[in-house]
Amino acid sequence: MALEMSPHLIFRTDQFPITPGEDEQTNPGIFGKSLADAVHLHLRENGLEAAPTEAEDYGWVVFVPQVNGGEVRVVCMAQGDDEDMEWRIFVTRTLGMMDKLRGRGPEVAKSVADVYGLVHVWIRSQPGTRDLEVDE
Repeated sequence: MALEMSPHLIFRTDQFPITPGEDEQTNPGIFGKSLADAVHLHLRENGLEAAPTEAEDYGWVVFVPQVNGGEVRVVCMAQGDDEDMEWRIFVTRTLGMMDKLRGRGPEVAKSVADVYGLVHVWIRSQPGTRDLEVDE
């Protein structure tokens, strides 16, 4: 299996609060639930069938089912202390063997790019977003 992945959006903000104990569902020091919840709402407002957020070891994930099967994952995470929290968002989708056999590589790449585009424009428009970097 191959993984299609967007660039990482790395930024600072005071907009998304950290819930005490939220890193008990991820790895210690990995936060991002409030960001993932906001991304989830934004995607739904833009007509995507985003599932509620789920905790993974590496952050909080919003799953976006795709028409042809599979799902796009929007990963949201934050690390650091209250004074210097670094936030990160990226989008992935697995390119399975059947996707490859059916020639869906370009379709998978487009699904990642489309969701990434929505998230990128949205985070840039959020009040308090600063020091935004795109890490290829």
